[in-house]
Amino acid sequence: MPDSKITTDLVTDGQEHEILAPGLPATKMKAIAEWQGGTLVVTATGRDFMGTSSKTMRRYYLSDDASQLIELVEGQYGFGETALRLVFDKQP
Repeated sequence: MPDSKITTDLVTDGQEHEILAPGLPATKMKAIAEWQGGTLVVTATGRDFMGTSSKTMRRYYLSDDASQLIELVEGQYGFGETALRLVFDKQP
């Protein structure tokens, strides 16, 4: 798959907003973004390209030494549930 870039603008007001979620094809979803202490929590619900309902919760926070961005992803999809922990290292 070729490199791609997806940009999503989030409003962290705790209210529901429509976003375009990445994927092939990209999908319109409803998202709620809010800060819970030092963690950004984004919950998105909608339907995939096959019409199956889905819900994804993403939590973003910095490591204690601020050298890493951690993303925890929990998803509920038509095929089952997933859980991911992604770690992004700060570049010099």
